[in-house]
Amino acid sequence: RYSLDLEPNFPWYVYSAKCGETNLLTEDLQVVTGVQLEPIEVVLRDDAATLNARVSSQGQPSRGVVLVIPDGAPRLTKAMFVSDGAEVEAPGLAPGEYNVLALDRVDGIEYTNPEVLSRYLSNAKHVVLQPNQKIELNLDLTRVSE
Repeated sequence: RYSLDLEPNFPWYVYSAKCGETNLLTEDLQVVTGVQLEPIEVVLRDDAATLNARVSSQGQPSRGVVLVIPDGAPRLTKAMFVSDGAEVEAPGLAPGEYNVLALDRVDGIEYTNPEVLSRYLSNAKHVVLQPNQKIELNLDLTRVSE
């Protein structure tokens, strides 16, 4: 079983990636000995959206990790580290729906696992990104329980 990891340079993003009927953005590719696979088809687009985020805790700028989680495809989550008072930019996002969350840390957290993420999603902001859109978010820091 293989998972696809594609990260094209801005302004490009992966619009779709398939092998036959398998959507490689949401499913693993299973390779079986002796079975010929169909070609992998990847479609890129250049109308990506950009998200800027600031993180605060108790009204003060804070460091943290911003997770940009595509609806229905948590394995494609982008994690960006934010230093004190800084802003982080996520360019090259495919238009669509996302949950955006700021955590105090991600060490030891399987943040691409929907079960693990479900504990924190009530603190996320839900956004719908349109082609070529630029959006700014202010996020409250969520503390990760031990």
